[in-house]
Order: sequence, then C-alpha cells, then structure tokens
Amino acid sequence: MTSLLEKLTALAQQAVVSANCALVDLQYVKDGQQWFLRLFVERIGGDSPGLDDCVRVSDAMEGLLDVSDPLPHPYRLEVSSPGLGRVLKKKEDFIRFSGKLIGLQTLHGFSSEEDGAKRRNFKGVLEGMEGENVLIVVKGTRLAIPFVEIGKANLELEF
Repeated sequence: MTSLLEKLTALAQQAVVSANCALVDLQYVKDGQQWFLRLFVERIGGDSPGLDDCVRVSDAMEGLLDVSDPLPHPYRLEVSSPGLGRVLKKKEDFIRFSGKLIGLQTLHGFSSEEDGAKRRNFKGVLEGMEGENVLIVVKGTRLAIPFVEIGKANLELEF
C-alpha cells in the first residue's frame, strides 16, 4: 500500500518536471488548525527558483491534486525555494554540497570521540561520500557516517 506522502511525492515530481524544476523536499504538516502542503523546489541545475517557477509548480500541483484528490483535509499549498538551511536527502546532495558546513542528526548514537561517547547531533564540514558513508569533519576529526544512519541533514549558515 502506498502511503500518503509517497502519493504526494509522486504528484509533486510530475508538477516540478512540468516547470523545469526539481523537488528538494515535501512536507504535509498541521500548524494550529490549518494543514499545509509545502513543496521546496529548485531549478534543474541547482539554481534557486524565481517567483514564476514557484507559480508554475503551484499551478501544476493544484491541477494534479484536483484530479486525484488524495488529501483528507482542507490544506494550503506553499511552493518555495529550500532556503539557506536546505535539507540534504539524497546521496547526490552530499556530493554536491561538499565543502559546506552542515548539521547532521543520526538515527542512533554514533561514537565520534576517543572517549567512546555516543552522539546523534553533529555540525561540521561536509567532505562528500565514500562508498555508502557520508564524510564530515567535526572539530578536526573526520567521520564516516553510514548514509542509512542519517535521520536529518541540512546546510548551516557560515559566518
């Protein structure tokens, strides 16, 4: 059985392709009494989308949602760029943003210190991928974290 998020992602993939964009992330969340369907998109090639791009994606998505009607609640559709704290979800993201400062949260505790203490949250410079591991330098220590162990990762602001 296909989950609601899988259905929405499939529809969003169709909508972004029609606007020459790529889907970075999708969220279906309740905020207060209102449900929101949020699409975070970028132009093919990685550039930030303009207002016209977001409007094209929104129009295409609204049309697809009107036909398939998968959502059980009234909702507000929002389409925007991923912003400065862009999420990293695909292996390609970890390659593309090599050299950037990232925040990373693992699913389980990961030992990175000589004292063997397990942590889940890391902030460091991304060095890309090596096999199935994401490479990140945290306080001068190079870590190889299995991709399947990453629960959440995003770009961090550099000052």
